[in-house]
Amino acid sequence: MLSRQILRAIPKNMVASSSRAAHTDKEFAGLDYYRIKSETPSGPGFMAEERERKEDILQQTYMLSATLASVTAWSGANYVWGLVSTIAPTKSVLALASVEIDVSNIPEGKTSLFKWRGKPVFIKHRSAEDVEREGSVNLGELRDPEADADRVKDPSWLVVVGICTHLGCVPIANAGNFQGYFCPCHGSHYDGSGRIRQGPAPLNLEVPPHKFVSDDVILIGED
Repeated sequence: MLSRQILRAIPKNMVASSSRAAHTDKEFAGLDYYRIKSETPSGPGFMAEERERKEDILQQTYMLSATLASVTAWSGANYVWGLVSTIAPTKSVLALASVEIDVSNIPEGKTSLFKWRGKPVFIKHRSAEDVEREGSVNLGELRDPEADADRVKDPSWLVVVGICTHLGCVPIANAGNFQGYFCPCHGSHYDGSGRIRQGPAPLNLEVPPHKFVSDDVILIGED
């Protein structure tokens, strides 16, 4: 009897709230929309399929790389070819690559200076004494051993580029200690065959390509 009276004395709202303490009658909104859905396959064949997929990707990458490399190489070659064609000498420049020189007015024992491809060229009309002296030089004494006969087309004519092989100065003809050429800049002495005999120059004077087109005309350069 007492317990019924106590229950009647408790407010109805308190009874209702205590009956929902477990939240078993609440309905919650579905969250399936926000869940991440994985499409990763599973099963015993998963690793094999994954390896095959990666190999396909690598093959596609290799093909793309090879294509890009081929295009780059072709473009580079085309550019280089165009550049070479642009800077190649014209016919007028090629015409200056060789020069014919009349040597009939050069007296024996004298040296004349000419220009070929922008370089000074010495042509000396050598005497019999010059030829004999240079032909008798012991090659073992030379810094840059070279026989006189290998440096001339005709023993009476010596053709050399007048540029010192030390630092590119222009030597003086018919001077020096060996009756040839002397470079006063650093004291290089060349003999009557243009071979270095004394001083810092390491090599003989250059002999340009030349030939006799007649008894009195020398062609310097290529045809």
